[in-house]
Amino acid sequence: MREMKLSTKLVILVGGLATAATTFALLAVSIFIYVSTEQQIRVRLASQAKAIATEHIQVETEKLNLINNPEGLTLQMSLREYDASLYIFDQKNKTYAQYGIYKDLDQNQQEMLLSFDFTEQFLSKTKGVYRDFSLPRYGLYDTYTMPIVTADGNRGYLQIASQNTLWPMLQKGMLVSFAFLLPLVWLISLLVAIFSARLILHPLKRLVEYIDSINIDRLPKKIYLIPTLDQEVASLTRAFNLLLKRVALSLTRQKEVAENISHELKTPLTRISSSLDVLIRHSSDENKSKLITIKNEAINLGANVDVILAMAEPSINDRHELINPKLIITQILKSLNPDLTLDVNLADNFLIPADKNVLQVVIRNILENASKYNVKNGYIEINGKLNKSSWTLDFLNSTDSKSSIGEHLFSRWQRGTKIKKGHGLGLAIVNELCEQNEIKIEMNKKGSEEVTVRLTGYFNQTS
Repeated sequence: MREMKLSTKLVILVGGLATAATTFALLAVSIFIYVSTEQQIRVRLASQAKAIATEHIQVETEKLNLINNPEGLTLQMSLREYDASLYIFDQKNKTYAQYGIYKDLDQNQQEMLLSFDFTEQFLSKTKGVYRDFSLPRYGLYDTYTMPIVTADGNRGYLQIASQNTLWPMLQKGMLVSFAFLLPLVWLISLLVAIFSARLILHPLKRLVEYIDSINIDRLPKKIYLIPTLDQEVASLTRAFNLLLKRVALSLTRQKEVAENISHELKTPLTRISSSLDVLIRHSSDENKSKLITIKNEAINLGANVDVILAMAEPSINDRHELINPKLIITQILKSLNPDLTLDVNLADNFLIPADKNVLQVVIRNILENASKYNVKNGYIEINGKLNKSSWTLDFLNSTDSKSSIGEHLFSRWQRGTKIKKGHGLGLAIVNELCEQNEIKIEMNKKGSEEVTVRLTGYFNQTS
């Protein structure tokens, strides 16, 4: 669910709420219709039963007599007019009359309809009892049973029954309503949700597009709010403006620190290097090698400053251009151990998109580590491969089987066991530069005598 788009979540939410509301409304209407109609049926059956008891039954001392009503209608004619069935019996369960459905019922079904505790239900009360029954092959029936009472006590019972056609019709109506309304509700909900999502998210979409188009080297001071902007989007825009202000201040301080580092460190390093060149020319052979080592350390320190400054630069990917890494590699290899065998297998047209300064820092660190971890009379081999959408550079070098080389070398403050100098920042910085420029760096050890560092990049970067 978290991975869904906000518009998709809104469609699901609106559709679910609309479905639940429609279902609840249909159920509520159905229950209301059923309850109100059941009440009407109960009142109707009670009225018909009392009319029959009053107009068609004559109670004598020991028996019940059936008579015509004052209008001359027989009991059967009255029941036909009521569209009802009737069963009359006395206290000893002697049947006096049965009409309609009662003539077709077997003994078990009749007993089910007449299953009352007569002593509790009627002997002490004069009100009737309303009940429903579901009869196999006949369907649902509503019944009303009442005692036939005279002044000297109870003489018998009357039960009138009417087939309940409401509930089957109501069930069918509900199914038809659900089958018709729910797809319509889903369609309307989908359209409403899509329209609402576009209406609600349009300002946010424009804000995101604007943020994506911002050049970090030229940050705007703020995003101007229009009067018609929704309150929520306006609040988000204000929060982004505050963030933009803090980011701009941070980048300004970062740029100032980088400029100070460049001025305060690189300028003295350049003077030291120039002074060492003069001393080297006028020194003895014994001191000359020590001075050359000092000069190389100063140059390496300057290179590390370049690395740190490169990492502090924003919008690195804005300076991508097609570069032939062979030129960079050839220049770097000149300063490496001359005892190593160097093999560069790159064509002159091997061009890859990258920031030249970044690529130079990355390759220099990889080759310097390949030289440091190498063995006497060892080798460094460099291969490249171009694909339709990607490129790879492989740096292979021989190594001492006792040296500890692994993926931890991409972490800060880590060095190989053979290296006594340095601070363990080289490959960690290289790793961060590669991540910033969407270059994948991997290191694999083949056996115990060869290490391969692979760079993988992609064309048409849009980072």
